[in-house]
Amino acid sequence: MSDCLFCTMDSSRIIEPNDLAYALRDRFPVTEVHTLIIPNRPVEDYFGLS
Repeated sequence: MSDCLFCTMDSSRIIEPNDLAYALRDRFPVTEVHTLIIPNRPVEDYFGLS
């Protein structure tokens, strides 16, 4: 997963970090406050999260 877009995220975009994940506003939002929640560890898909 060396080409992960989220592993090199600009920290100024992060609005709420914690031990497991961080949140940021989507640059191309579907709704006005569309927010992405990104896990801190890389996984292949949603089912790899615990």
